[in-house]
Amino acid sequence: MYGTLGLWYEYRNNISDIGPTLEEKPKADIHVNLWRDVGYKLNYFDFGILLKDISNVSKIFLYIPTLVKKSQICDLGCSLKESDTLNAVFNELYRINNEFDKYFFVSDINDRTENKKVIHEIDVDSDLSVNIFNISRGNNGTIISFSCELLNRIRNSLSSDYTDSYIRIRIVLDKNSKNIFTSDDNSSDVGFSISHNTTEVTEFRFNERRSYPSNVLARSLSGKQFDIRAIYYFLMRNKKYSLKSQHQNFKKIRFLEPRIWDRYASYGNASGKVLQLNQSMMIYQWRSSVKKDEEGIIDFSAYASFENNSLKILSYIIVLLAFGGVGGSVLNIMIDFMKIRSEGNSALGVILLAYNPQKVTDKIHDTAIDLRMNLISFFILMFIALCPVLWFFIKKSVSEFFHKYVSNRIQNTFYN
Repeated sequence: MYGTLGLWYEYRNNISDIGPTLEEKPKADIHVNLWRDVGYKLNYFDFGILLKDISNVSKIFLYIPTLVKKSQICDLGCSLKESDTLNAVFNELYRINNEFDKYFFVSDINDRTENKKVIHEIDVDSDLSVNIFNISRGNNGTIISFSCELLNRIRNSLSSDYTDSYIRIRIVLDKNSKNIFTSDDNSSDVGFSISHNTTEVTEFRFNERRSYPSNVLARSLSGKQFDIRAIYYFLMRNKKYSLKSQHQNFKKIRFLEPRIWDRYASYGNASGKVLQLNQSMMIYQWRSSVKKDEEGIIDFSAYASFENNSLKILSYIIVLLAFGGVGGSVLNIMIDFMKIRSEGNSALGVILLAYNPQKVTDKIHDTAIDLRMNLISFFILMFIALCPVLWFFIKKSVSEFFHKYVSNRIQNTFYN
């Protein structure tokens, strides 16, 4: 886990340092989808924002607490032209009324005013800019800027009937960013346990400014905050991960509907990896909203931990065979010792002189060589049998060392 997501905007009419009043503040609803293991080594982070009253917005800035390249970003506005996807994203029955270049008008089937929206497609190359910077030693952050031209296009598309605009992007998480808001704790019992337990902790945080790096905090303070009316956070997780705990109750939990999300989930999957959707993914939903006369949402967080138990059958078989070999080696060693002792010789002395045939008989010489090979086999097999235990303690020691090191670095950075 890296930190918190951040969102702010640049004031269009910068006539004072006071900024807009509460009545003038642009309103926004935030939609976040975090897809975990939607395919083999394939993870997504979707961000959508429903904008209202943006006459004074010049640019929008989205802070991602990890490195994100432009090549990892794709537009999802075009995906909402699919009726199934449109209905699934807004959880209503919608229809497309008019379609233009780079945007289209939608409304629910009852044509209610509050559900009329203009959905915009984003040209990643021209409508977005990406600023990557260092936030701590070895860690990078990214600020994605939504351009003035995009905001102008959004304003020009509005009408008296359609006053709300919606944009949505996807970030395809790579090996450096896949654990955004997520950390894994892999552990297994010492000894002969054949189970391997993985605990995954997912904590999505939004606009927790106390967690901003100093340079991000300075950028956000130079901008203005949206009046956020609602946040919808969806976590898509494979059902083999069972829920252990959460800090607040879900709004809803259900299976990911087969076929409905297939087309949507394929966006950004440039490598053509096989998606694991049909009846294998669960949706966990959190939601926070405020009433019309209440102040907007300042920040938001949602915590959940999951556990996955898998069998280490292959490791167990290898260990059993190794211990079986150890038993056989011990038996052979005892027999060889008895043979050597029966000839009136010292077993240790014979072993040390095994390659000096003038000092031992051929029979003792052969027995000594056989004894030496059995001893070598014994130590090799014992090492193989004890490898899981040794590996467990090595991983645990290294993990504790790095945890203490990182904690000390964070504390030194924070207090200094």
